[in-house]
Amino acid sequence: DSRSIGFFASERLYRIDIDGGSLVEVARAPVAAGGTWNSSGDILYTLVPDGPIMRVSERGGPWTETPGSTRQGGNRFPEFLPDGRRFLYYMAGAGMRGVYIGSLDGPTRTRLFDADAAATLLPPDEILFLRAGALYRQHFDYANLRLDGDAVRVAQGIATDSTGAAAVSAADRTIVFRSGAANRLRQLAWFDRAGHPIGQ
Repeated sequence: DSRSIGFFASERLYRIDIDGGSLVEVARAPVAAGGTWNSSGDILYTLVPDGPIMRVSERGGPWTETPGSTRQGGNRFPEFLPDGRRFLYYMAGAGMRGVYIGSLDGPTRTRLFDADAAATLLPPDEILFLRAGALYRQHFDYANLRLDGDAVRVAQGIATDSTGAAAVSAADRTIVFRSGAANRLRQLAWFDRAGHPIGQ
């Protein structure tokens, strides 16, 4: 609902309301590898890169493994589909690498396609993925879980890290990405609306 932010810090998953609410510890997350949050208040996340995808309430409490999750190959960077029940995730293990679809409603999982990193949804009807360092976009039928048409290359040299995270984000038909090497330290800088630096 755009009124809260979830984030990982100090081996924990937290949420905070943007209107000034207090910090809420949701769950333990020693080496988090992505998370996603649906409108029903379910959060999916990975405690460690090679662990199963866990499900926890946005209010905290006990967590459980999602149906069909496995400890082999890693289940990383889940992302809910628009229905809030099915989700994408990435597996990086040898012989299993690729983008998969799981569901809160049952153990069935489907391999969607091979990729070098986690995929990103580009609403309302496309998906972004990496192969050989290139970022592609392709039409994706969310309802029937089917790729249509040809993939179109968007950019080259996208940064990824060893867990399979790609430096890519998308919303409202806008794609943001970072190229170059991954895992380098960065310093955030703040600017006012006129473009003048106001601190770090």
